[in-house]
Amino acid sequence: MSIINKIDEMLDEIQQGFSNVKELGQEIEHMDTYVEEKDRKKFDKIMDKYLNKVDPKNELSILQAVMKLGMKKGLKMYNELLDLHYRG
Repeated sequence: MSIINKIDEMLDEIQQGFSNVKELGQEIEHMDTYVEEKDRKKFDKIMDKYLNKVDPKNELSILQAVMKLGMKKGLKMYNELLDLHYRG
């Protein structure tokens, strides 16, 4: 990994405000609870796109799967999920 890529990754983490992947996983679990029904299919599709790589049998909780996925890919997934609508 080049130094530029490493710096970009660090900036992404700082910008998102997550100090570790566990916090990120907890936030995504929270999002799962509050996603609006009109976006449920989109939400599930994004989740499957990322989490099927680390948990193809859907045996892990969202938190466990995100922790296994890692911060960089977890942040990519999180950024895609931010485009959806959530209840209060």
